[in-house]
Amino acid sequence: QQKENTTIEDVLAKYVKGEYKFTVGQTVNAYNPVESKDLAYKVHQIDSNCLGITTAAFETIVLECQGKKPEKPGCFSVFTPRTSPKTKTMGATVESKRHCVRTIGAFCVGIFTPLTWTILFDCLPSSVIVPQYGIDVPRNGPPDRQ
Repeated sequence: QQKENTTIEDVLAKYVKGEYKFTVGQTVNAYNPVESKDLAYKVHQIDSNCLGITTAAFETIVLECQGKKPEKPGCFSVFTPRTSPKTKTMGATVESKRHCVRTIGAFCVGIFTPLTWTILFDCLPSSVIVPQYGIDVPRNGPPDRQ
């Protein structure tokens, strides 16, 4: 949880300095641009000593590995299945690229994956979305005047 006077630059600096930690079961928010959907993924164990998330597009983001310092703090390996645009099939081979954390919008930090998913790691408290409630006014003409 961020303090009220924390800026987005402070949050970004925390990741760039490597001052973050993920835990199994922690929720990480994601946005799928193909379906225009907000999703939440739970951090899970990958292999024997790494933590990460796997999106519905089968992209796996390795968040941290126990006993291993990241090559560059705030940068994460993203494994993306190779797809064939002609046959629209997914191959068994995967491409690995490193994606570094950046500001996303005015209130959050995260990464964009090769398949253009947005993965949000942290947001400022002011970015909490408040549901908008409205009143449905029927359009059935003017009221009777008698």
